[in-house]
Amino acid sequence: MLGKPAFNDVKEGIITAPLIYALLDLRAQGRKEDFKTLNRMVLSKFENKDKDVPIGIDLLFDSSGIELADQLSIEHIEAGLENLLDLKFPCGEKMVSSEEAFTQGLVGLALKVKTRKY
Repeated sequence: MLGKPAFNDVKEGIITAPLIYALLDLRAQGRKEDFKTLNRMVLSKFENKDKDVPIGIDLLFDSSGIELADQLSIEHIEAGLENLLDLKFPCGEKMVSSEEAFTQGLVGLALKVKTRKY
């Protein structure tokens, strides 16, 4: 596992991209009651942990919040990898491409981060 346990941010009242996208998606779908419910929980930072966290997670899964945040992370990883692969590094008297340097470790790290779910 990389990082914290799944949904730890929700449990700690930290507002993340999946929650923001879930709110936007619920509103776009016209799901007023679900939007109000999740919005109240987000604004209170999931104050009533025992009740709010499970409902918030259910609403998160019942929206496209996770998928939209996942797409955003993919876009940023692709842009980062594209920039990373264009880098040149000094090696003695010459500059070498990233393929000849230590980039593979950084690429592996970026891909490892992306495999973490939720």
